[in-house]
Amino acid sequence: MSTMEDAERLRRTYLLTIAQHEVNVFQLNIAQHVRGRRRWRRGQRKRQFWTRAWILRRRQFGLCDQLMVELRREDPKSFRNFMRMPPEMFDEILELVRGRLTKQHKWFREPLEPGLKLASVIWRLDPSLLT
Repeated sequence: MSTMEDAERLRRTYLLTIAQHEVNVFQLNIAQHVRGRRRWRRGQRKRQFWTRAWILRRRQFGLCDQLMVELRREDPKSFRNFMRMPPEMFDEILELVRGRLTKQHKWFREPLEPGLKLASVIWRLDPSLLT
């Protein structure tokens, strides 16, 4: 055999090896993709609850729905101490920003009330900013 035939055979062997490697990688990618889709579907089936139980009890024990209403009704002084403003000022601010804080109601989850959002922001603000 001549060196020309050896070089041609070596080139063909190299090309065949590269092509076989690409086929193996392609098959591996397909297998990983299928396995990943199965895992994804299995994981999706395992989910049972959209929201946690304690979140569903927000209406019963929540900040805005219970504490704010009770403080406003029973002890305005404590409301002022808790929110660092009188209830009238809180209501006035709430009416100014209600449109921006109101979210559209979706079928799968109730949005947070604007009063709760505003109360949580004001409650966490630095007191020096409010005076």
